[in-house]
Amino acid sequence: LYPAPNYFQEIKTTFVPEVSGKKIGIDFKSFNLNWNDQIVVYSGDEYVYDNIIASFYGFDVQKPGRILSKSNDGKLSVRFYRQKGNLADSGWLANVFCYEEINRPTNPIVKRVSGNRYKVNFTDNSHNESGFVVEKCSGDCINFIPVDTLEHNQTEFFDSVSSPVNQVRYRIRAIYQDFSSPFSDTAILMLANGPLNMTSGNVSFSSFDLFDSGGPNDFYRNNEDFKLHLFPLDSGKKVRIAFETLSTESARDVIEIYSAAAPGFTKIASLSGNVIPQNPIISGGIDGTLRVDFKSNESFIQQGSKAKVSTIFDLAKPYGLEASISVGGHVSLSWLDTNKVAVSFILERAYGDTSRFSRIALLPSSISSFTDSNV
Repeated sequence: LYPAPNYFQEIKTTFVPEVSGKKIGIDFKSFNLNWNDQIVVYSGDEYVYDNIIASFYGFDVQKPGRILSKSNDGKLSVRFYRQKGNLADSGWLANVFCYEEINRPTNPIVKRVSGNRYKVNFTDNSHNESGFVVEKCSGDCINFIPVDTLEHNQTEFFDSVSSPVNQVRYRIRAIYQDFSSPFSDTAILMLANGPLNMTSGNVSFSSFDLFDSGGPNDFYRNNEDFKLHLFPLDSGKKVRIAFETLSTESARDVIEIYSAAAPGFTKIASLSGNVIPQNPIISGGIDGTLRVDFKSNESFIQQGSKAKVSTIFDLAKPYGLEASISVGGHVSLSWLDTNKVAVSFILERAYGDTSRFSRIALLPSSISSFTDSNV
């Protein structure tokens, strides 16, 4: 038995890692307290409310399991409040240990390999992992399930997706022995032009309908903060957003759009209120990506938004256009094309007033010259 004091008593203990860079963890193997006795666990060595990471009374149905320090110095403190005591066993048994924290993977992105074959790449931020666990959910994505375990330093996962599925989501965590990191952010693969409600994550797609977080039949909520990164599913394309509806609380709720998904790129649009942009918003980044941020701040109920999100080819203009007089006095034209996809060429001509061009030919991608016999 742990003894019952004649008055209220507390015992404080702080555990400190012997090796710098490691952290303290506690595994409770058994737990049996009197009704009013309490154990409180803190990150660090200060016994203040903001540092509490676990608290248990004797009457709690939930019992302690593994508790890990979240402080930068790895310290962990335990405070035991004793009021009654004299239970039928020793109270609790816990194993205190040092461990090395595993950093979570980041930036998972889906790319098409061929047909219905896809690849998920992510960034490995840990040096001590033994592998990675990949989890997946499909359709309505109610529950993630483990689908594969990758080797140490392996940062890509291949998957086949059968139709009809409008979306697939992936997340990854690093593992070492019986420890694991938090999950990465979510990689979302959009298929079959399905709808997506505003969320945070990395979306790979050809086209889809983007709604506010409430979806087509509900309102978005107060104090939302989402960052949605948009990636063309196929290389050589750019993201294009065309808003169809927009209704937010002006000056409080805002949609901000950046020219690329990576940090540090330029904001190209800021939308608030109910004014729909007249023109589609197209990525200006080299990789063709966009990032859409949405923040709501104590707003009244608003309808929200809907946008058509698609991808278009990033076409380079023809260059090196040259004109010469051919036999018979006709004008011969030639030019160069650097596009890697099949394109068509529209040829226009103006007489005198160069502000009044009109089309004279539509040419296939295999043609890079033209003779104007009407000049």
